Amino acid sequence: YAAFRIPDFLFVTVASVGATIVNFPAVSSRTQPVAVKNMAAGTVVCTANGSDTFDGSLATITIEAAATPLFPCYWFYPGIGTWWVFASHRAA
Repeated sequence: YAAFRIPDFLFVTVASVGATIVNFPAVSSRTQPVAVKNMAAGTVVCTANGSDTFDGSLATITIEAAATPLFPCYWFYPGIGTWWVFASHRAA
């Protein structure tokens, strides 16, 4: 996958036919959102760092495979000990 730093957030694109794991940084190290977009046929598994979670309780979030012209994208906003999913776009 590729990670791009855009002035106020981190944008990660994935273009792999197999499953891809995106390991998130510690939520305490970020003050700006992270976006993960799946551009290919494989799934993307977002994995929280250490004891961090997603939406307060999940250790991982799986982003489904892309189906052209729809490419699933999730936006995560850092909270206290958790990455909050504040927007998502699914392929299905």
